[in-house]
Amino acid sequence: MDDFKARDSIALKTDNPEEMEYKKTPMITLQEANRLLKVLYPKDNNITEFRNFTIASVFVFCGLRMSELRALRWHNIILGKEDEITKQYIAGKLSVKETLVGSIKGYGKSKAARRTFTIHPFLDKALKVWRRVHYSKFNDHTSYVFPSLGNYQDIIVPVCERTIRDFLNIAYGKLGLAKVKLLPRRDRVDDTRVVVEHSKFGKNPTRTFRHFSSTSLCDAQAGNPVLTDNFIKNYQGHENIELTKGLYGNHLNR
Repeated sequence: MDDFKARDSIALKTDNPEEMEYKKTPMITLQEANRLLKVLYPKDNNITEFRNFTIASVFVFCGLRMSELRALRWHNIILGKEDEITKQYIAGKLSVKETLVGSIKGYGKSKAARRTFTIHPFLDKALKVWRRVHYSKFNDHTSYVFPSLGNYQDIIVPVCERTIRDFLNIAYGKLGLAKVKLLPRRDRVDDTRVVVEHSKFGKNPTRTFRHFSSTSLCDAQAGNPVLTDNFIKNYQGHENIELTKGLYGNHLNR
């Protein structure tokens, strides 16, 4: 039973594809994304707040998968700068090279998942601030962009999935997009666990950003000749545009 996967079972598949039902992932709207970043914007000189704000910014502007974000390393990011000769601004680049699910490293679902794209100026600014804060804490002891901020004895590890899900769900709760409560953990009386009673985004608070990114690109395609089908599918890390438009980019972006 450990090797059983429902999606691979022929017996569970219908002969008529039209009979299959797909649960549509709710998409965060542009207004909700703006409000999310405002809620998470660092209020104090708090490293956790800086990290969480930058993580949310990467999700909003890049639509990365959770596994791609956790595996990001600084040597895969080139921040924007002014050319010394022409004085023109050179946009930064972000490359997705690896994935990290739990502690298991990988290289994406397909070759298309390994990609490079331009960093939005807002995100570039957020990453530059976070780079300074990151260096003040870790110096050069880790190349992970988003390490865990816990106490270390041997090795610095990337931020865990639960930490990301928790701070996003708490933020959604503040925005009225979820109902959450904090309960004491049985194993650690000095810590709490986040319990989601209801959320617009279901049990996966990060997948909505891929739908937001795809829909935003598809909506803007008509008025921008640069946004070709090839550009959009490469940006999202898909092998074909049908997947991007059909499954991820078919929301009304209001």
